[in-house]
Amino acid sequence: MWIFGGSPEKEWTALMKQVEDAFYQRRYGELEASLSKAALIPAKFGDADERHAATLFKLAEHVQLMGDFDRADQYYQSALGVYENANGSSSESVARTL
Repeated sequence: MWIFGGSPEKEWTALMKQVEDAFYQRRYGELEASLSKAALIPAKFGDADERHAATLFKLAEHVQLMGDFDRADQYYQSALGVYENANGSSSESVARTL
């Protein structure tokens, strides 16, 4: 059962909206919690789903801003792997992650 009672895609979209709202309202604890939940959803879609990579990338940016550079690196590396699986190693999304 999905949190919002809809499809995984709708749940991911709703969580990412919560992330955006939390960011603009400076509720950073809520932002990280929503991102962590959102990262679990597209992982179920496979290793080549860009939503998964985008969520991991946002998590990396957030924890980096919070000063947790080791965890940020782990998220960036995970996002990079998903982007490479989705688009190949010479894609623009891979370049942005590097």
